[in-house]
Amino acid sequence: MKIKSEWALIGRIQKLLARTGAGSGPGLELGIGDDCALFDTGGEYGLITADISIEGVHFNLDTAGPSDIGYRAMASNISDIASMGGTPAYAFISIGIPRGMNEKTVMAVYRGMISVCKKTGTVIAGGDTSASRVLVISIALYGKAGNGRVLTRKGAGPGDGIYVTGTLGDSRAGLELLQKKGVKKSYPFLTRRHLRPDIRLGESSVIADEAGARSMIDVSDGLVSDLRHICESSGTGFEIDADSLPVSAQLKRYCAETHRDHREYALYGGEDYELLFTAPAPGAGTLEKIGASRIGMIKDRGFHIILGGRKKAVRIGGYDHFAGR
Repeated sequence: MKIKSEWALIGRIQKLLARTGAGSGPGLELGIGDDCALFDTGGEYGLITADISIEGVHFNLDTAGPSDIGYRAMASNISDIASMGGTPAYAFISIGIPRGMNEKTVMAVYRGMISVCKKTGTVIAGGDTSASRVLVISIALYGKAGNGRVLTRKGAGPGDGIYVTGTLGDSRAGLELLQKKGVKKSYPFLTRRHLRPDIRLGESSVIADEAGARSMIDVSDGLVSDLRHICESSGTGFEIDADSLPVSAQLKRYCAETHRDHREYALYGGEDYELLFTAPAPGAGTLEKIGASRIGMIKDRGFHIILGGRKKAVRIGGYDHFAGR
């Protein structure tokens, strides 16, 4: 049977693991189905995440330099740790290298990863190397979180506000600009947001400790897609106010000049790695401290958007590796 959806495939893998008993073990509190696996280590939780970046799928060397590619690969993993209220500790990097690739290029990829690790206190503790047809970076990352502060996708309740840090849609626009090549210098913020995404570790700590958050995820596949993950895990729905979505001045200008709707970028653009969380009533001071905006509310059921004062069912979309194949 042809694979039609990444999420349907993951669901079938989850069922297979449950049926065979291969997805459970001593100390494992949470396995497949969230940004990280969660382990009770006694006194604190251990978090483990793994992510893969493949040339031609996740990046291209003609739109991103090798250092940027390494930076993005490591940043996306650390964002998964942040999305559960944790802090990164140890990274293990496996890299597949094309036989004709210059060693200087490989070292630049590692320098990009190292720069993220130095910013976040992450130690590169091991890994593996292999020859490959294309450049492949696979990272496993171990992090820690204190008891009582771990946030998962499950926990959102009707009436919770929906909040997101930073601005949305920048990375998608930045990638488009890099692909066009000739106009990227006019929008340095957008291209930087794609090549060197912000890592919201400090904001994660505040959300976990002060915001009264019930659930959290990072925006990697797109706002609507990632919010759907929260709602499906929590058995709820959502209502988003499209006019309250936080967008940057450069994204608004880019969309105005290209005759596009910046709200579409904010709803469906991926790889911003902002933190999306739900909470009953975080204080205004807390939201200001982390640069977060309220964008909607958790509902009993249904996925809706308010656009120009009118409510309509939202198109569920975002990045899916197997959609349209």
